[in-house]
Amino acid sequence: MIGQYLSPAYPPLRRWILRTWGVADLHLRQQWQAVWPRLRRHARRSVRCLDAGCGAGLWTLELARRLPAWQLTGLDRDARALERGRGLGRRLGSRLGRRLGAPGIEWIASGFLAYHPAEPYDLVLSINSAHYMIAAGLGAELFERFCDWLRPGGELILVVPRRLAEIPAARCLPYSTANKQVTTRQLLDLAARPAFELCEQVPFVGRPGVWAQQIDLAAARHRLVHAAAYPALALLAAFDDLPGKSLLPSASPATPSAYWLLRLRKRTHPLESHHA
Repeated sequence: MIGQYLSPAYPPLRRWILRTWGVADLHLRQQWQAVWPRLRRHARRSVRCLDAGCGAGLWTLELARRLPAWQLTGLDRDARALERGRGLGRRLGSRLGRRLGAPGIEWIASGFLAYHPAEPYDLVLSINSAHYMIAAGLGAELFERFCDWLRPGGELILVVPRRLAEIPAARCLPYSTANKQVTTRQLLDLAARPAFELCEQVPFVGRPGVWAQQIDLAAARHRLVHAAAYPALALLAAFDDLPGKSLLPSASPATPSAYWLLRLRKRTHPLESHHA
């Protein structure tokens, strides 16, 4: 579970909690459950990986600890968030030492469209960031940048929250989603670019997992109630009917879920129209 490999950076009690259960954030745990199996398939390779929209670097640092052969870059326009990631990385380094797997990460403060790496990446990971630019009318430019970042044959893994109308939420409970505009059709139209091959389209977090999120949100106002309810919520989420584990491609766009996971491969021989 995400957070387990970052536990050495924290005081003893939190270290034990993270090492035993990982982070408590249900959304983050659900996203990790879907994405990690796709990343783990590359564990034996030396991979150049860009975490685009890394925020405070939780995913970046976790991957650096789990996959020490990878070269990782954390990219975000929020310089303060990046500094928190650097600070956590320094604490890990001081506790572990590089020989034991302290992360060596390049942190880049930049917007997506302004970033031009010196070398292409084997893998680009974008968790909960693409929909903001798509909603702002910059989807075509964003996917061109994704293409430019990748070497031929490289992979792009996107996690995109769905609109509330596409999520199997209970009407009697609150639900918070950052995606107010981007539809499944818009996302798939952008993914159907000449330079990319869509390898997987996976809906994940179905009705039980969404209900767990909703109850978690409702209980969050009361700390003791929230803490008492958490084991039951984690169990409910564990019995989700769309855990994202399936590797089957091309799920139906009508399938209700909280998120889409898209895995795209940059074609080795792009169509000429891409460069026109």
